[in-house]
Amino acid sequence: RDGRYPSPITWYKQTLKLLPELKYPTIALMFALMGAIIMGVLMAQTYTLSPEYQAQISGDQMAENAQRIQGIASSLPLPIFIQNMRVVLLQTILGVFTFGVLGILIFMLPWSFLSFIAAQVGLAGEDPLLFLLATVLPHAIVELPTLLLVAAAALRWQVTMISPPPDHTLSEAFLLRTADFFRIFWGLVVPLLIVSALVEAYVTPQVLQLVYGG
Repeated sequence: RDGRYPSPITWYKQTLKLLPELKYPTIALMFALMGAIIMGVLMAQTYTLSPEYQAQISGDQMAENAQRIQGIASSLPLPIFIQNMRVVLLQTILGVFTFGVLGILIFMLPWSFLSFIAAQVGLAGEDPLLFLLATVLPHAIVELPTLLLVAAAALRWQVTMISPPPDHTLSEAFLLRTADFFRIFWGLVVPLLIVSALVEAYVTPQVLQLVYGG
């Protein structure tokens, strides 16, 4: 109120004005995402699961798995949120020390694994797109943009050491982009990860049961 600190509305407006500056990191991460998906599919074609494992992800077994997931998922929003926070923080910290390289690799890993599983479902005779619709899409609508957002904000910060803006010294630029990252992290990423965890715990199992529960 004394002018030193902005109101919450002003603070969020200032935070949202940072988003256009994430354009190029986001484009780079989209290419990394596509590469991760392609890598997962190629790995699935190279390392196909044995028939007994394929049986676990097809037919009646898929319906039984859906019932099990529905029974336990409603108790998991907090663990889901904590796990996502761990991944984001690990990705960010390691990226700082590797100029973004390890951050990008950690961002790619779950999507590569997911495409690997979806491709294995297809090889087992099921519809991989239906599998993704039932198991991932409901919460991925929130989670994927959120992970892209935090990864792009982190990458913008992490590459400051090798590409500082011309109008600031290296230390000034690093501190400013550190502040920008944590502004985006606390103001946008954490709330969205909470929403994503709730959707994953309460909505995705219902969709899974609807698709595979019969």
